[in-house]
Parts: sequence; C-alpha cells; structure tokens
Amino acid sequence: MIQSARSLLEMHDIHMNYGELQALKGVDFNLFQGEIHALTGEHRAGKSTLVKILSGAERARSGTICLNGKQVSYFTPRSAMRQRIGTVYQNTAVIPDLEPLDFIFAHQLPTRGGMITYRKMEATLQELMDRYGIFIDYHTKIRNLPADQQFLIEFLRALIIEPQILILDEFSNKLTPTEMQNVYRVIDTLKAQGCGIIYISHDIQEVIKFADRVTILNKGRRLETDMVSNLDSVRLYELTYSFSIDQQQLVQADKLMLFNDHVRRLIHEIPLGVFILDNELNIQTMNTRAKSLLGLDLSTKSINEGLPAFLATTFPKHHDEILNEIYCHASHNWIGLEAIQNRKLDVQVSSIRDDNSEPIGTLLIVQDNALDDSIKEYLQKTEKFASIAEMAVGVAHEINNPLFAIKNYLELVAMKNENPYIAEKLQTIHLELDRIVRTISSLLNFSKIKTEYFQQVDLSSLLEDVLLLLNHRLNAKHIVVVRRIVPGVMISRGIEDKLKQLFINLIMNSIDAILDYGKIQIEVVKNFGKAKVRIKDNGNGIPEEIRDKIFEPFYSTKVNKFNTGLGLAISKHIVEAHEGTIAIEDDRIYRTCLTVTLPL
Repeated sequence: MIQSARSLLEMHDIHMNYGELQALKGVDFNLFQGEIHALTGEHRAGKSTLVKILSGAERARSGTICLNGKQVSYFTPRSAMRQRIGTVYQNTAVIPDLEPLDFIFAHQLPTRGGMITYRKMEATLQELMDRYGIFIDYHTKIRNLPADQQFLIEFLRALIIEPQILILDEFSNKLTPTEMQNVYRVIDTLKAQGCGIIYISHDIQEVIKFADRVTILNKGRRLETDMVSNLDSVRLYELTYSFSIDQQQLVQADKLMLFNDHVRRLIHEIPLGVFILDNELNIQTMNTRAKSLLGLDLSTKSINEGLPAFLATTFPKHHDEILNEIYCHASHNWIGLEAIQNRKLDVQVSSIRDDNSEPIGTLLIVQDNALDDSIKEYLQKTEKFASIAEMAVGVAHEINNPLFAIKNYLELVAMKNENPYIAEKLQTIHLELDRIVRTISSLLNFSKIKTEYFQQVDLSSLLEDVLLLLNHRLNAKHIVVVRRIVPGVMISRGIEDKLKQLFINLIMNSIDAILDYGKIQIEVVKNFGKAKVRIKDNGNGIPEEIRDKIFEPFYSTKVNKFNTGLGLAISKHIVEAHEGTIAIEDDRIYRTCLTVTLPL
C-alpha cells in the first residue's frame, strides 16, 4: 500500500470475455494518488483488456469499479475523458487526415458563441508543449508526421485533459531513448501533482527502475501485486513469462545479454566470485565478490584486454587448463588451485547454452575454500539476533509485572473516586492497559521456548491470539476480518507454538494475497469428531493448475524477495504432525479457502 495516499481507483472481481475466450477472470486492481502502478505479463495476459475497460473501449461482463470512492457502472470513451482518465494505447489511434490541433481537441473543442476558437486551442496546446518540453508541428496533416510524432500527439491528447489517471500501454517501444527520457520527466511531474499512472510494460528492468508497485497478470488472472522495492527481479521475470524465458524474445535479442540482464542483480548478492563470459571471452559481468576475492580493480576494462593474460596472472600454474575447458564449452571443477596472494581457490566453469543446446557463453565461479568472511559475519549476526530475541522476552516479562501492579492501584483509585469525569478517564486508562497486557501476553506466549509435547489446546482462543499479533498488518491494508469462531473448540493433542506458527503462516498468506480494503473470514467449528478451521480471503485465488504444487517446498507465486516459498510447506508439515489434513476448498463467495482439519 502507498502509505497515506488517497485511493483513486478500485476494481474488484473484473470478468471479461471475447466470445468463448476468458480475457479476465476475476481480476482485482487498485491505484493510489501519486503512484506509478505497473501492469506486466506476457502476451494475452489481460493487460490491455483491463485498461480498455477503464478507458471505455470495452465493457466488463461483471465486477465493480469505484472511482474516487464512488461506484461506476461502466465507462464510455467520452465519460472516461470527462472523469479525466487519459489513455495512450499500444497501437496508434490517430486520424491521419486531421491536423494534430483538431485531433487533440476533438473531444472538447473550445467555442465562443457557437464558433470554434482556434486561437484558444493553439494557445492552450502551445502552453502544454512548453510546460512539458514536447514539440510537434500542429499545422500539418497527421499523415505527414513520422510515427514517433504521431504517438506524441496521442500523448498530448491525454495530457490536455489534466488527467487524474494516465494510462500508458507499452509506451517505451514507440519512442527514441531521448524522447522517453523526456516522457519520464513528464510522468514524474504528473506523479508529484497527484496523478495516478498505470504503466503497461513487458520490460521488467523498466518496471523495476520506474514503477512504485507492480501487478502481474497471467492468463487473465492476477498473480501478484507488490511494491517494486520488495521485488526479486529474477522471480518477477519468471512469473511474468510463465516460469520460462519468452522464446520470441530469445530469438530477437542477444541471448547472452538477455541471460546476463536478468541474473546481474542476483549474482551481486551471493558470496561467490562470479564471471559471465561471452564466446569471445569478454567479461560481460563480474560481481563485487569476484573483484575483492581476486584483488582486482573495480573496472573490468583492463581485464577485458585479455582474459588469457588475466588467468595467467591469477592462476599461474593452471591457466592453460582452465582456458582449455572454456574454449571447449565444457564444465569442470577444480578444488584448491594456487592463486595470487598465496590463496587456495576453488574454480568452476560451466557452459551457458540456449534451448537448442548452442553455447552462448561461460559461467566462471571462484570460491575461497576457507570459511568465508561473510559466513562468519552471518553466524555472528545470528548469535546477536538470538541474544536480542532472548533480551526482548526478558523485557516483555519486566513490562508485564509492573503492568499488573499499575492495574491494581488503578482499581483502588477507581473505588475511592466519586468524580464522574475522573471515573471516565480512569476507565479509558484501564481499557488501554488491558490492551497492552493482552499484547504482551501474546508476545510472551509466542516467544516462549518450551519442550514440544502434546497437550490440550483451545483453538478458538489461540486464533484470537494470532489475530491480535497480526492486527497491525491487517490494519495497514484496511482488511476486514469476519470472525465465525465457535468458542471453546478444544483439541486434545496439540503443540501450541507450532499451531500458532501454522495459523500465522496461513493468515499472512491471505494478507499478502489481498489488495487494500479486502476481507478475510476465519471459521472454527466442530464436525464429526474433528475441528475444522477455514481461512477464506477475497485475494487473487489459487488457479486449478497450481493447486497440487503450492504445498511443495520452495514453490511460490510471489515476487517478494523476502519470500522463501516455505510457508505453506511448513504449514502442511505441522498439520500432518498433528495427524490432520490441509486442503484447498471451493467457496461461492471467497476466492481462496484453506481448510485445516484436526482431530479433537
């Protein structure tokens, strides 16, 4: 969520068909004031269809749309422009026989006494072009202008309405890099003024550099929405293109550069020295660890003057052997090779090949076979975090004890007080203290380390504790929680901490799947000697084709770089350790329903 920003647009459960083809299958989308929200996905993912519904070019079969908090049945092209929704489509839609001035003002011709005032049109357009640094010849026929100028005419047509929402569909591939730099400046200006921008792009690197949030569509469904700052770019690329590199893009682009572009960010964060070489032995990428490990200058220019000479200097006794494996596009490992600075290094070369098994480069990995400094640092940090956690539990205990003393003295003061005003304030203090006590108690219950043994657990009370712990997360996205929890549902054999972890995982999964102002329903019931807990949400749903995979370790449809893909796998393991089951069930109202069944 864009903190403190006003919601401009909310679209919920949008469905759209073209004959038998389902273009959109219950898509949710929202846009905040002053944000750039990117839409990405492969061909026919539903991106253009979604924005055509907003611009009035198409009408959704079902779903709800709210603009500035008010529900809108549908848009027409004219009503969309009246609502200051400006759109520039992927394919140019100019009228060639018109002059730019007439086309730009076609929807709102300024008149005086029934006569069109061309002077006012010219003055308004000239002021707009001067303001944004976009210049076109508006006194000639559109057909006489080059393609990029025709595209800018459509851009000016969208800007002339002073848009509160601006939609740009695959914009960057229509203009030169210089023109795009100016467009970026225009968009930054509009963003600062509170305009919300929907930016459709298949260019993942552009999305990462340019957008605030991104929504991924795939086969008409919303896969994920997240802040760009949280993204794992490689994972984003995989999800956008159906978990594989787009074949047409591979044919058209330099294959090694495509590979290199999408692993660069990844390799710079791992504690191994990594080089990516092309078939001419030029170094395309080397990470910081490689430079520090081998004592190299941060520039690769001197290295690229000759990789053989570089290897001869770095590995004087083994450089011919390494070069031979690289020339042969082979894969090989060496352990403990003598290197510069009296170091013993492990070396691995691996051929990089395309889908036709043609070599497109080489991956050279160098690792210090001693315990890496970064691993030592990580272990030290882990010990420090463990100490901090232990200290936090101690602090919680120290806070908890005086809280009860304060509550007792407060009750004594309340008993002696006869002033109604003071009584009201004492009651408020008492309620706030109760809230602090509940929060501290939940923290202690969650943090306590104890021997894992089965005991009787009150599921109803446990879920209330979990919801209290996650309350700030729910509030941050304005999520409504519907409780249908039968009190006193006890299971005879449970491990309380493990069950808390289970339900935290499942509810967090729902929170991540939901856009702002969504809904989660928690049900706890008894059914034929079993306890059933159903966690439902109206998020992006779980497509049929991946339902068998979501409980597998490391499987994830999330692009968040902090996501491990282990949450649901751990949840399943906990359930099975309690001799229970976890399953995905269909629900008529909610898109996702995870049901945990445990023996009473």
